[in-house]
Amino acid sequence: MAYLFQGLAIISFYLKKYGFSRFKRILLYSLIWIQTYMIIIVALVGLFDIWADFRKLKRVED
Repeated sequence: MAYLFQGLAIISFYLKKYGFSRFKRILLYSLIWIQTYMIIIVALVGLFDIWADFRKLKRVED
C-alpha cells in the first residue's frame, strides 16, 4: 500500500510538471482506481523509485 501511494506521488509530480489540466488528472486517477492492472503498475513504479529516483529529488553534488 505504501508503494502505491509513492507511485501516485510520482504520477502527480509528472502531471503537474507537464501541465496537465485538472480534468485530465482526474480522468487518469479514475482510470488508475478502476483498472486493477494500473494499480499494480503504479505500485511497482513506487517500488522502483527507491532505486531509480524518478523525480531526481536528491541532487548530486560536484
